[in-house]
Amino acid sequence: MALVRLAVLWFCVLCVPTAFVWGVELRYSVLEEEPPNTWIGNLARDLGVTGASTPRTFAILSNSSQSRVTVDETTGVLSTDGKIDRDVLCPRMQVCEVGLEVAMLPKQFFQLIQVRITVE
Repeated sequence: MALVRLAVLWFCVLCVPTAFVWGVELRYSVLEEEPPNTWIGNLARDLGVTGASTPRTFAILSNSSQSRVTVDETTGVLSTDGKIDRDVLCPRMQVCEVGLEVAMLPKQFFQLIQVRITVE
């Protein structure tokens, strides 16, 4: 019984904090064929880090070349960097969703953010 408790304790110590660092998912939507620089969302605001004493920076780690989404590294604002063509991005699919992995830095506040954008 003591061994089981010890195993559960180690699981909580090692795995639960990582869920808070790695387990963030944000969802947004954007209309297809919108012009470049169309606002999609604000990661800093939605994560509650606007006006933080330590400035945060954002960087897209994975992104399809056809997704046409960019993030402002200092504000966390997601926007389009060109027109999004839903038919090219998601041919013959009922629901079109773009997935991005975005890192929030500095390293003491590092978070890996899963971003899902529905193209309507």
